[in-house]
Amino acid sequence: MAEIPTARHKFTDKAQHVFLHGKESASGVTTALACHHGQLQIIDYKDAIGIGAVSGHSVFRGFGRRDSLATTAGGDDLWEGTAVTLSYPNQSTGEQVVIVSTSANDAAAGSGVQQIEMHYLDNTGVALIETITLNGTTPVNSVATNVRFVQFIHSVRTGSFTASAAGTITVYKVATPATVYNTILAGENISLSSHRMVPLGKTFYMNYVSTSGTSNKPLSVRITATCDDDGVLLPGIFLFNEIFELQDSVGTSSFPVPRRFPALSIIKGKVISSIAGGSAAVSYGGWLEAT
Repeated sequence: MAEIPTARHKFTDKAQHVFLHGKESASGVTTALACHHGQLQIIDYKDAIGIGAVSGHSVFRGFGRRDSLATTAGGDDLWEGTAVTLSYPNQSTGEQVVIVSTSANDAAAGSGVQQIEMHYLDNTGVALIETITLNGTTPVNSVATNVRFVQFIHSVRTGSFTASAAGTITVYKVATPATVYNTILAGENISLSSHRMVPLGKTFYMNYVSTSGTSNKPLSVRITATCDDDGVLLPGIFLFNEIFELQDSVGTSSFPVPRRFPALSIIKGKVISSIAGGSAAVSYGGWLEAT
């Protein structure tokens, strides 16, 4: 098989595969790029992140909803807990949390959810996962004692195929059941809470937001975050980042220039309604990139 030199690289007279070379803009490293029949195969940057082909990058998103909206001046956080405004664990040291269901069927041998995964950040902001076996209406303490933020919880083992939570599963503050950090409602299998904290050593780049409201009344649905547009962290101060004015409709924004959120900033959706009742939902996403 004869080898034919080209200006780009080499290919054989039996296989039309060429190797071009590309330089990574940040590091300056030059690598070979595989082609097919002399055609360079280009993949969109965000697509490459989505399939896990970009080192140091990962998909990151949040989504939540709320029924029976209130009329508080500050609005309702978009999550499914009872409280209008979500509570957070101790932001300095973290804390141990408690997990319980309102149904005895959410247990190790029950017909509902038997085990959940709790995705959380520790007191330093490192992202971790703990698997917790439920014990029905008997509270179970987390092994972790330094939980700073509960990102979301979801079922990983159930009593039967397609089974969901038999009762409402909550994650709450030790000795304070009314202070709930996250929840899965009966009939569901994942928490629908829009709040997320950007992990330590990462920057979140948001490139879309989608929201909806079904209330037969005007709703102001907002993305808020504890940082400003320059990526400066503002702990405990939720600035408005995006606003949708809806009435029984859907709003979607895709950002040509992604929004930037620094490590340890909290992002969440909230809705302001002038009339009680109705529901709203929000979903947003993008990617995490190593700082």
